[in-house]
Amino acid sequence: MPEPSGEVPGIWEDALLAARVLAVAGPALGGIHLRARAGPVRDAWLSYYRSLLPDETPWKRVTPSLPEGALIGGLDVAATLEHGKPIVERGLFARADGGAVVIAMAERAGPSVVAIAGGVLDSGVIRIERNGISAVQPASVTLVALDEGIDTEEGVAPALTDRMALAIDLTPVSWREADQTEAPKGPLPSAEAIAAITVSDDILGALCAVALQSGRFSMRPAIFLERVARIIAALDGASEVATSHAGAAVRLVLPTVMAAAEPEEQEEAPPDPPQEEQEEEQQEPEEGVLNMEALQDLLVAVEKAYLPASLDINRQVPKAMAARNSDAGKAGAVLKNAKRGRPIGVSAKPPFPGARVNVLATLRSAALWQEIRRRERAKAGREKPGRFDIHKSDFRFTRFKHETESTAILAVDASGSTAIDRLGEAKGAAELLLAECYVRRDNVALIAFRGRQAELLLPPTRSLVRAKRSLAAVPGGGGTPLASGMMNALELALSVRRRGQSPLIVILTDGSANIALDGHAGRADAEQDARMVAAHYAALNVPTVVIDIARRPRDKTSALARAMTADYHALPHANAHAVSSVVSGYMQRG
Repeated sequence: MPEPSGEVPGIWEDALLAARVLAVAGPALGGIHLRARAGPVRDAWLSYYRSLLPDETPWKRVTPSLPEGALIGGLDVAATLEHGKPIVERGLFARADGGAVVIAMAERAGPSVVAIAGGVLDSGVIRIERNGISAVQPASVTLVALDEGIDTEEGVAPALTDRMALAIDLTPVSWREADQTEAPKGPLPSAEAIAAITVSDDILGALCAVALQSGRFSMRPAIFLERVARIIAALDGASEVATSHAGAAVRLVLPTVMAAAEPEEQEEAPPDPPQEEQEEEQQEPEEGVLNMEALQDLLVAVEKAYLPASLDINRQVPKAMAARNSDAGKAGAVLKNAKRGRPIGVSAKPPFPGARVNVLATLRSAALWQEIRRRERAKAGREKPGRFDIHKSDFRFTRFKHETESTAILAVDASGSTAIDRLGEAKGAAELLLAECYVRRDNVALIAFRGRQAELLLPPTRSLVRAKRSLAAVPGGGGTPLASGMMNALELALSVRRRGQSPLIVILTDGSANIALDGHAGRADAEQDARMVAAHYAALNVPTVVIDIARRPRDKTSALARAMTADYHALPHANAHAVSSVVSGYMQRG
């Protein structure tokens, strides 16, 4: 095995070794999770891996936006109309049978792409059950998941990483290191040569022990470690898996299989054993006998030496990602490529995956070309009286425009001596807004923050009866947990957004925070927590309005609004009508 060298020892050498391992038995290993930003280093690895494959090997590329039908396949409508019988169109995975499928920006792959790819890796076939067609097509592929996540918060779905044996992080590798390292060459071992490799029980037990340390309830880690160790031994020309081969297998498979739990608190050390027992323990094992504990310690040491902190992929806890939520518009946003709503015309391309053909518009489009197509059929000797030709270019699809429902979330500062006035303003504003909601199909929610934390008083609703009952008796007074109120409003807005609605957060406060998120009193900590939550608002791009209801407008409130990228209004003498008019103006923007 090559000695580690360079800024990050051994990463590029291990990446080249992973390419050779993948070229030997790609479908049996599932694939590789390649974490790297787009650049020459990643391109060099992909070029090297592709050079190891036969020239006729299929090489397909998948983008996160590719529709489900293109991956699975289905009824080829144009060919079916032309031949007069159902013609099945092969999907991308079926066309890549025996080759490689590269998923670009795999960290953004949707649930449908992940589910289809996972099913293909499990069964090696693609099943078509749609459009009246039931078919099974071979799809034995090697998956190359390109992870371009900016930080450790983003990552490929665990459903895919669990099915791919290899994982490499090329982020620390420089182009100079990749360019100056000579790539290994030579023939790859055959399946028969790999099957003839033997693995001792001690090494196999050590590999299983390392897999068990991952804390995952799956047999795949142990299976992958054993397979990769055999392949590395075959590449090395050995007839038996040695400790060095097992260590290399751990380095290549470890980012996928090692998800060890957080270290537990160390218990008090037991008393030292008697001197006689210590002498017995210090006796060296007999020559030729492999020490199981020593081998296991060696593999764990390999893990600690070669695993960068950013590669502990399975420990990552997904958080709210700004990139995935930034495309949501303001309140009452209009979706022009919606699946339902008011028809606004037709288009030659499907506005969304699975869109149905507009039959009348398709026939109108095809009718204009019938005379020309009849002459072409007559010249080619394929004239059939009464035939109506429809080509793929004739298809037309209905486009819809759908206005999403809006939800105004009022977060009211109900603390201190003016709590009664503020709650009265909020109650009146909520009732005035609800009176308009039936026409606009909008919703209103109310959150009050006082004491130690915020409280959801009125879930999103457009029912006046329910609102009046919920607002009948609301307590006031106490501290000002501004950060808690902001956080509760943000969580509710994200929940509303996930339901396909457009949220609008309205925060009524004087900006005087004195209760931190954890509930303890302290103005400095409370203001720091409020600024932290404000950064989340800015990152998630949730439409927000901050209404300063202090007797005199305060700079800290306007600064908080700027940190949230929110609109700021100073209403020192705010009443229900003033608040309602401000909120209604924002909700009517479409």
